[in-house]
Amino acid sequence: MRIIWVVISVVLSWQAPFVSNEQGVQKQLEVCDNALDDDGDGLIDLLDPDCQCAIAETRSLIPNPSFEELRCCPQNQAELDCAGSWLQASEATTDFMHQCGWNGWSAFPVPQPIPDGEGFVGFRNGRVVQDVFYPNWKEYLGTCLTEPMEAGVNYRIRFEVGFTDTLNSPPIDIAFFGNTSCSALPFGVDNPDIGCPLQDTTAWIELGVIESEGKGNWSQEVLDIRSDQPIRAIVIGPSCDEFSYPFDTYYFLDDLVLDERSDFDFEVRALGHPCDPNFALEVTATPGAMYQWYRDGIAVPGAIQPKLSVQTGPGDYQVRVIQDGNCKLSGRYEHRLPELQGAMNRLICQGAVFDFLGTELQETGFYSGWTKNKEGCDSLVMLDLQVLDQLYGTMDVKLLPGESLEFADQVFSRKGTFEVLLSSKLGCDSLVELNISQQDFYVPNAFSPNGDGINDYFNIFGAEMPFSELRIFSRWGELVHHSSAEGATLDEMQWDGRWKGQTVPEGTYTYLLKVRSRYGQGVSYSGTILLIR
Repeated sequence: MRIIWVVISVVLSWQAPFVSNEQGVQKQLEVCDNALDDDGDGLIDLLDPDCQCAIAETRSLIPNPSFEELRCCPQNQAELDCAGSWLQASEATTDFMHQCGWNGWSAFPVPQPIPDGEGFVGFRNGRVVQDVFYPNWKEYLGTCLTEPMEAGVNYRIRFEVGFTDTLNSPPIDIAFFGNTSCSALPFGVDNPDIGCPLQDTTAWIELGVIESEGKGNWSQEVLDIRSDQPIRAIVIGPSCDEFSYPFDTYYFLDDLVLDERSDFDFEVRALGHPCDPNFALEVTATPGAMYQWYRDGIAVPGAIQPKLSVQTGPGDYQVRVIQDGNCKLSGRYEHRLPELQGAMNRLICQGAVFDFLGTELQETGFYSGWTKNKEGCDSLVMLDLQVLDQLYGTMDVKLLPGESLEFADQVFSRKGTFEVLLSSKLGCDSLVELNISQQDFYVPNAFSPNGDGINDYFNIFGAEMPFSELRIFSRWGELVHHSSAEGATLDEMQWDGRWKGQTVPEGTYTYLLKVRSRYGQGVSYSGTILLIR
């Protein structure tokens, strides 16, 4: 990362609001920090060319710092090589997760929201196999820097650590290691129990260690590092200390930014969750400097401290720093309030009342409403409410393969007939005969879109399930087809072998199919298809 200075003939109009033209006529200039259009040109503050000043932009020496550049879409564990320039640094493998494909282990839920983009990495510090804990099973990721860290220069790395819970994610020491040569990657080849890079024979050095802890959240950490020799390759993961623990451990990493220490002074940092009413932004305080914060280019009145308590809502925030007559402007911080969604299915007896976000419901139907989650974010909740019409009755349900039904505080996932006793809040008991069958469908493994009228489309047969989504990827992880529509059914999903109007070449493609039935929570399926022309 380097600061990029963009200098454009700046008149410091907050000091000199008037200027004379060649005829000696005075013209009023824009005052750059009062949220007014002073010169009447329709442009306010930073949006006016009169107010431009040098911009300090943060860049990372770590390539692909947020794991968004893809070689392929991960379909399973241990596929870090799909993440651009990253690679498995150790024989014990890290896991690459991305919203385009594999989203991680169900036993280790990913904290939400993800700090930056849709990609992130998971790793272990020790591993349990048949009740035996292996302390030297340490998983690392590594990469070559875009340019070497210079010897004797102070650097800073800022990154996000994710935690599942206190059982699987106890406090951890995160370590950074460096090497003068990229050929040192990977280390410990063919030996997953070698432990940390310092156990290897390729001259790795420890650049720094920081302790981090959390529970079901992401924690931003900052570590200052320095080396007496140029560093070209880095490795990130657990510290070298042996860690004994009775359970499997798991952590996540995202948004790793490395640059010279001084460059971070003009980087806007977030304090707290974006939905928290006490959410704030700050930059490093500099003695003798004057500050002014802006939202979407317009000054926030009275915001003249290094720290800004954000009361003006979402937007793009910047801070201007004036020191010794020089004007510097931070990069933009995009403050957004995430909107979350959730769905639930509920069955009640006739005459019972279901409380949905403060509204009492007694009729079958689909309902939706907004609420606040524990962080204060707006959440859209959708409810499918079914009211049983009689005290004794039958209910026929078709579930997709791998799907389950939550009914009367029980979970059903296999075919059969079951008698279920329901007790409503009003005391009406209903005996229901629940008949569960499986909704089968067929996904072909090949098709030939050659226009001969035979097998020209990739179709899914035999299921009329709604709320379906189909994505198809090339062998390189590129999306070549996406179909998703409210109320669409599986056997309405099809692909003609084209992407953006162009035919795609023969070969093997991967499909990802998401289906949500009326009763279950939905299931994802994946597989491969062969396109033959």
